[in-house]
Amino acid sequence: MTDHFAVLGQPRRPWLDAEELKETFHKHASAVHPDRVHEQDATTREAAEARHTELNAAYQCLRNPKLRLEHLLLERGSKPGDLRTIPDDVVQFFSEVGAVLRDTNALLAEKSQATPAIMRAGQIGKAMPLLEKISRLQTAIQMRLDGVTQELRALDGDWDACLRDPARRETALATADKLYHLFGFFERWASQLQERSFQLTL
Repeated sequence: MTDHFAVLGQPRRPWLDAEELKETFHKHASAVHPDRVHEQDATTREAAEARHTELNAAYQCLRNPKLRLEHLLLERGSKPGDLRTIPDDVVQFFSEVGAVLRDTNALLAEKSQATPAIMRAGQIGKAMPLLEKISRLQTAIQMRLDGVTQELRALDGDWDACLRDPARRETALATADKLYHLFGFFERWASQLQERSFQLTL
């Protein structure tokens, strides 16, 4: 398996500065960009293309907190396991997001059957309360994601010390595992709500 941290010369840690990572990627990628090697021989072009693909895959992984944590946790020899304890507020989000998605799906199904213009106009009125609920949930999810990001930065601040102490190492890895799942939940919900919001406005 490719070590994406090694590909971009990054430290194996939970937090990476987004701008610094982007600059590093562009610096390495520009050297093997197809425009720079298009006059070279086929072997050189193929090698440059393979390196560019490798760099891009590493960047896409490391720039995303969830994917970066998953990659980092592979040092234990396996992918993150199931989340044993789900925080109460996350359980609440499961319920609220699920209800909004069900209501939205029902309205979208009804909307797809409404052909006359007058019937479709009536759907707009029904969509407005759902759009407001979606907007409120999106704001709450973004706030919670910001909180998870702060937890990630706090973990990173203590990362080196934790890895030197076997007892603290397990706790740090368990925290990274938990944050991996939280990023997954909130990013998925944010994406689903954004998609439904778009569909409701069509």
